[in-house]
Parts: sequence; C-alpha cells; structure tokens
Amino acid sequence: MESKKMEKVLIVDDEVEVAEFLSSFLKRKGLKPFTANDARKALEIFTQKKPDLILLDVKMPGEDGFFVLKKVKEASKDVKVIMITARDDKPSIIKAKRMGAEDYLIKPIELENLDTVISKYIKPKK
Repeated sequence: MESKKMEKVLIVDDEVEVAEFLSSFLKRKGLKPFTANDARKALEIFTQKKPDLILLDVKMPGEDGFFVLKKVKEASKDVKVIMITARDDKPSIIKAKRMGAEDYLIKPIELENLDTVISKYIKPKK
C-alpha cells in the first residue's frame, strides 16, 4: 500500500493569530502546516521538517523575512516561498522576486486568493 505524502507548509508570521488562522485553513485543505513566529524558529523548523512551501511574513521583529528567504534559498533552491506583508510595497515585491520568492501576497489575505496561489506550487493530498 502506497502512503500519501502530505505536503508540508511552514507559516512564518510574528502575528500568532495570523499564523494560527493560516494553519487551520491549510489543515482543512489537506496540507501539513508548521508555524514559527520569528526568523530563528523558522530556520530551525525549515531544517528539521523540510517543508515544500513557506508562507513568509516580510516584517518581523529581529531578522526579517528577507533574511529568512536568503538563508532558505541558500540551503535549497527547490523550496517554494511566498512572501506575505501588510503593505503593497513595490520595491519589496521586486526585492523578494529577485531573491527567489515565487510569489507575494498582501494582508489581509483573502483565502480564495491564498488557495489559488498555493495550488500553483503544491497539490494538497486528501
């Protein structure tokens, strides 16, 4: 019998409520989410769990999302990263894309839009 691999998603957001909300949504979609609220924890989980996709907040206390993006892409070009921020900042969008981010979402995140973007990069297992 072949076991189905659940796609793993790391959610990195310093707003705990946002991370938990996204985690709950992704579980319902048949994905396996992990959450981190800062860069240090994000990189620790990335190393341990080897996620297929990362939803990464840009603005966080301490090291920001660009720091995490750089470290992740140095370690693995295969992992897909979607940057998330509360502002529609064109220079940040351009910077994220140049650093290897696949996509960029603006808060507040519409779940239908999130679902569409995620499905471009991974397929949930049901």
